[in-house]
Amino acid sequence: MLADRIVWIDRLTGGPGLLRLRRIAGKLFRFAIVSGGGLAIDFCLFILLTWVGLSPTTANLVSASAATAFVYFMSVSRIFSYHGRFVCQLFIAYAVYQAVAILAASYVVGLIAEHISPPVIAKLVVLPVTFSANFLMMSWLTRRRITIVAEQSNV
Repeated sequence: MLADRIVWIDRLTGGPGLLRLRRIAGKLFRFAIVSGGGLAIDFCLFILLTWVGLSPTTANLVSASAATAFVYFMSVSRIFSYHGRFVCQLFIAYAVYQAVAILAASYVVGLIAEHISPPVIAKLVVLPVTFSANFLMMSWLTRRRITIVAEQSNV
């Protein structure tokens, strides 16, 4: 009887492919919620730092770094099913990626703020790109974690 219901649900929803898509959409939604907290930290700190006189580039370096740390520690356990085993290689990969990403985004924010628009608008322009890139990186890292933990267990 339960098997019949599962088959019926698969037919109704389009099968396992759609279920996988829903799972990814769920992760993306939860990541967006956690990222909202990071965005609040990032934006408030960015506005405060530019208000006290820091350049948009420097303000973005500081605010994005603080927000990135918050999002990493919140999302890795709540969204991407990290269960307490720290994997040094993944953290190093994440840190290197974020260093490069924050430097690049800060440079772009500085350019836009200098030549095109106010700093807050410049910050808003880069957000869709950084959000997407961060989600993809966190997804890759957490998938990679399973492989590394399995390899370490076999040694």
